Amino acid sequence: MRDGELLLALLREMAASQDGRSNLVKTLGMEEEEQRRCHHMELLADAGLAEWDGRKFPRITNAGYDFIEAVDKNQKCMTGFLDKLRAGIPLLQAVKATLDLLA
Repeated sequence: MRDGELLLALLREMAASQDGRSNLVKTLGMEEEEQRRCHHMELLADAGLAEWDGRKFPRITNAGYDFIEAVDKNQKCMTGFLDKLRAGIPLLQAVKATLDLLA
């Protein structure tokens, strides 16, 4: 199941770092929570908000910066995004609808 709060936390983590990267690395024998973080990072990559092939450190994309800045500056955007995900709206559609609120 997708966790909108975790998706946002991963984007914030990358956006806050000097090089726009996370220290997340896939390893054998990872704890369940790290597996969950990896899966959500893959979802961000699927949506174009991050780049990651599972081998090197993931990095936030320009679209990822735009999105996290939008939700962090506008509570309505963040609430709308989380509500859309909870309602089963696909991630890419939820991101687009959230950014459309700013247009």
